[in-house]
Amino acid sequence: MSTCSRSQRIVPGTGGPVPYGYRHEGDSLVEAEGEQQTIARARELRGTGLALRAVAKTLADEGRFARNGKAFAAQSVANMTDDAAAAE
Repeated sequence: MSTCSRSQRIVPGTGGPVPYGYRHEGDSLVEAEGEQQTIARARELRGTGLALRAVAKTLADEGRFARNGKAFAAQSVANMTDDAAAAE
């Protein structure tokens, strides 16, 4: 289950979603520490050669989930590790 309201997930003035790893305070985006740690862990795991799905499974096994409370999809891992081409 998500821990933030819809208004907290939208970048003010854009109508677009707040990127994973950030939250907004007032009119600014600031890093969300826990999410930044998850991104760093995903990058670390990808750096060892794990496939995107294996990274997603490992994150779930470690208790790290997407904002909606579900396990990350491979595409989400690709997005957070700047590895989107690998997900195609």
